[in-house]
Amino acid sequence: MSIIRPAIRWTAVAALRNVTWAEERIYDSSNTPLADALAQDQTKPFIVVYTDADTRNVNGRFIDADRTISLVFEIGMATGILTQQGDRTFQIPATDEGMEVAVDIIETQVIDALLGNPHSAWAELFKLLVPIIHRAPSVRGSAVDRGTRWAARQLTFACMPVYDVLPRNGLEDDHPVKRFIDLAKADDIPGMVDVADLLSSLFSTTAPPDWRKVQSWLGLTTIGVRGLGLAPIVMADETAPPLSDVKPDEPDPALNFDPAVTDVTEYEDAYNTPI
Repeated sequence: MSIIRPAIRWTAVAALRNVTWAEERIYDSSNTPLADALAQDQTKPFIVVYTDADTRNVNGRFIDADRTISLVFEIGMATGILTQQGDRTFQIPATDEGMEVAVDIIETQVIDALLGNPHSAWAELFKLLVPIIHRAPSVRGSAVDRGTRWAARQLTFACMPVYDVLPRNGLEDDHPVKRFIDLAKADDIPGMVDVADLLSSLFSTTAPPDWRKVQSWLGLTTIGVRGLGLAPIVMADETAPPLSDVKPDEPDPALNFDPAVTDVTEYEDAYNTPI
């Protein structure tokens, strides 16, 4: 189960659009081989965002396990770049050296767009979904295919995300996934609104009581959560016995106590103590 993975990917896609030399060519989880993708897109720079390994080190509880997700940014290009920076125009040729420099700069743009831009609502949301990045290896790739050179770089964020959410518990208004859904529905990025609608449909519209949320987060049985004193004696989803089935107290055999006797002096001799 992971609702957090698609939210992280699409947030990254939205944060990167039109702020790098890849422009709007930012894709979620494309499985097209790099050489084919470059040929299909007129060899222009592009970025594919996908999640790879997702490891939970569970130590008793599944939901709040120590978790690491590999968020991958695959950058590819097979052409030179003509760009305007301030009042200057730069042309980067489609040579090995030129494309290597261009890929390096696009990688820098990716990092800056996600982690260094305080003016982007998507970048702010990304940092809420991914509060900690443990490692960020970057691997180079290049080839010549049918006389066309292309260069690539794969940047991976080994990151610790926020805790995932359980659909039956509903979704708090301030949760990052709820903010993703709201932002996605207000934006016009192809495919993202459908993802937001799908995630939204998974959540219960009626929030359970707090003790039921605790039970699901801790993975407790109903008897277990009652034993901790977190649940009411009679739960809302259980039926209390009718009053007609409730019997009066039976006489206590240890004390030979008879509830019908109202004169307490009859028991004084048993304890040699006035009652």
